[in-house]
Amino acid sequence: MNYLEALSRRYSVKKFNPEMIIPQDTLLNILESGKLAASSLGLQPYKIFVVESAEMKEKLIPAFYNPSQISTCSHLVILISKKY
Repeated sequence: MNYLEALSRRYSVKKFNPEMIIPQDTLLNILESGKLAASSLGLQPYKIFVVESAEMKEKLIPAFYNPSQISTCSHLVILISKKY
């Protein structure tokens, strides 16, 4: 599948199945991809956090303007960068 075809098939998830958990090896591949992703001057001016705790995800919901997806996802991947 090429890039444009992949983009044309994407959709927005409104609610995740809480019983479907991302396998650890898949999560590690996603995180490694983020680590290796090109950034300006190769500086990687961001941090990547993974939240798995249901309690912590609930606490974070207001910070993301209350989307329902956060409470049902198996892992919440957060990228944080400095604001210059």
